[in-house]
Amino acid sequence: MKNIRYYVFFALDKLKGSHYRKAINEIIAVNTRYSENKAIPEKALEKLLKNATENVEYYKPYKDKSFEEFPIVTKLSYKENTDKFISQKFDKKLLYKSSTSGSTGTPFVVYQNPGKRICVHSELIDKGDSISVIEFCARTGGGDKFRLIKKASGFDVIKAAVDLALGEKPHVEFNRSEKFIVDEFLYCNKGIFDKLDGFDEMLRKGNITEYYQLKQKGAEIKEIASSGDRIAYFTIEADSKEELSEKYKEINDSVKVLDEKGNDILRHDLISTFC
Repeated sequence: MKNIRYYVFFALDKLKGSHYRKAINEIIAVNTRYSENKAIPEKALEKLLKNATENVEYYKPYKDKSFEEFPIVTKLSYKENTDKFISQKFDKKLLYKSSTSGSTGTPFVVYQNPGKRICVHSELIDKGDSISVIEFCARTGGGDKFRLIKKASGFDVIKAAVDLALGEKPHVEFNRSEKFIVDEFLYCNKGIFDKLDGFDEMLRKGNITEYYQLKQKGAEIKEIASSGDRIAYFTIEADSKEELSEKYKEINDSVKVLDEKGNDILRHDLISTFC
C-alpha cells in the first residue's frame, strides 16, 4: 500500500510540471523497450554519439567515428578541458554544480542540466509496493583497477560494462598472466604540487610499464587521510620477485614529486620494496 509521502511527493511534482514522474516513466519505458528489442540500445548509442560530436567541443573531432574510437576520459583530462565538455545547448551559468568525493584520487566538479539533476535526485523512488530506480552507480567498480585486471587476466572490464549497457552478454575468458604485476599508488608530504620527475626515464628503461598523474599542477597536498590524497601511480611488470625488487629499488631512487620550490615531497618510505 502506498504511503502518504508517495502521494504528497507526486502531488508536489505535478504542481511543478511532473518532472520526476516523466523521468521515472521514461526509464520504465526504455527498460521495457530494451528488453523487447536489442536494436534499440544501438540506436540510442548512435543518437548519443551524434549529439556529442555535434554539440560538445571535446568530441567534435570524433564525428563519424565508431564508438571504439572515442577516447576514454579521465578525471584529469576532464578537469583540464571542463568547458569543452559542456554542450553548446546549455548556458554554463544556468547549470548546477555537483562535486565528486575524490575517493579514487581526483575530486572534481561536474555540471548538470535540470533534467540530469532531477534524475540524480530521484535515483530511487519508493512507491510502497514497488521501487523505481533511475540511476544506480553509473560507473564501473574498482576505480583504476580495470587496467590491472586486463593485464593480469585478459578480461576487459570496461568493454564488459559497455556490452551490458547495450544489452549484450559479455564475453568472459581469462588468460592469466605469469608475470608479477603491481600498481603502486604514491603519496606526498605537504606542499604545492608542481610536477613529476624521473617517471618518463623509468618508462623508457622499462622499469615501469605506465604511470598516471592524479592531481593537477598547483594542487595543495595536505595530510594523508584517504585514497583521494594520492598524487600518482605507476605499474610494474616483472618475470620474478628478484626482478620486481630490483625495479622497485631503481624506481624509488630515481623518481621524484617536486613542489613549487623544486623540493622532492614524495613519501619514498611508503613505496613498496619487495625485498
